[in-house]
Amino acid sequence: MNKLKERKRISISDLKAVNKKLESFAFRVSHDLLSPVNALKMLVSLIEEETQEESTMEYIRMIKDRVVHLDQTIRNNLKNSKADYPELQITKIPLEKTVADAAEIFSNEIKTLGIHFQVNINEQEAFFSDRFRLNTVLENLIGNAVKYHNKEAVDKVIVVEGYSDENTLKISVSDNGIGIAEINQDRVFDKFFRESNSSEGYGIGLHIVKQTVEALEGTINVKSAQGRGSCFILELRNFKNQN
Repeated sequence: MNKLKERKRISISDLKAVNKKLESFAFRVSHDLLSPVNALKMLVSLIEEETQEESTMEYIRMIKDRVVHLDQTIRNNLKNSKADYPELQITKIPLEKTVADAAEIFSNEIKTLGIHFQVNINEQEAFFSDRFRLNTVLENLIGNAVKYHNKEAVDKVIVVEGYSDENTLKISVSDNGIGIAEINQDRVFDKFFRESNSSEGYGIGLHIVKQTVEALEGTINVKSAQGRGSCFILELRNFKNQN
């Protein structure tokens, strides 16, 4: 009986080791794929700016949609492979630059859709946390705000506001997009949840966001009204004075 228990323990230990290696492999592959995909995005944008032929533009739009989808899939795989890693890499984070970096990958869409992107950060105290994880959260929230914009809105807007003191960073990402139905607001952070079958993506982005926020010893909540927009509110620990 003891030998059987020992074999089970060894088996579980081996499985954990294999899983760790698979996560590491997924992270490396996803990371390596980002460079060629970014190069494709740049080439497509250059062609889009220079061509005047409507037939070519149609093909370019089709290619662009697929490249953007591929880019998001790779980034989600990258984030998912890192979301459960326990080690926090604490550094001083320049908040406005970090927000700008997170928004940069959506700059073409923001410009094309005519979205006004605003940042208002009041950094009373320097903020210390894990920059990779904070960037993961911001990229997901800004990306969702872009993806679920309201096509009918005259003045499309995304606003990132924040305030840091010696203990916390309070930051919000709000938009005037299509919003989330009240009945679904408690489920938006559930893994694989999508509001409808026509919703884009795989339903893991906000799940990753919640996992990551919890790893940063923080909380996240959403306020939304269907047809009027959403606001995701985060409160994150400032690790400035950690021992």
